[in-house]
Amino acid sequence: MKVSGLVEGTGRNDGKAPADDEFYRPTLDAVWNAFGDDRVIFGSNWPVSARFASYETVFRIVDRYSRARGADAARKYFSTNARRGYGLPLA
Repeated sequence: MKVSGLVEGTGRNDGKAPADDEFYRPTLDAVWNAFGDDRVIFGSNWPVSARFASYETVFRIVDRYSRARGADAARKYFSTNARRGYGLPLA
């Protein structure tokens, strides 16, 4: 499951989607509960997401969330799972 489109779902296309991590927690919890640490990957929706929030805001939200799940979960989310899913060598 590629996690992207978080800020777009807010409908705030004025660049002011909520930047508070907690706003997105229910959605992120649902994704992680359904797919688990081994089946989620980072994916930005930039440049479309820029209408709703900056790339930095989007990245910060998912970075904090994944790191709160532990270093192993964050590493899988940002690297290992995508490499495995796309058939790339694991680093």
